[in-house]
Amino acid sequence: MAEQFADSLVNFVDHDSLKSTYNTQQEILKNIVGMNERIETFNVTSDKRLSEAQSLANKYMAQMKGISLDLNDIFVRVRTLRKLLHQKYPDICPDIEAFEDKE
Repeated sequence: MAEQFADSLVNFVDHDSLKSTYNTQQEILKNIVGMNERIETFNVTSDKRLSEAQSLANKYMAQMKGISLDLNDIFVRVRTLRKLLHQKYPDICPDIEAFEDKE
């Protein structure tokens, strides 16, 4: 009886359908593996480009901070010179406060 039941189960299964399903699963698996490889390559490339962009941005920020400090120094020196000129030549050079009020 058990042998007959086992034989009926074996005959019940469609081997062509199983083989087709297996082949389809193998094809899907190959596609997923290929996709994972492409995604990994993309991630590595993206990480490299992000690192380069961050490095460049940090460099530019340092340059901008340096420029800002230089400009502040220049403005302080110009104000000092204008004050000195006003003290020495009040008729020619207006007071620095009067100049700043116009702006």
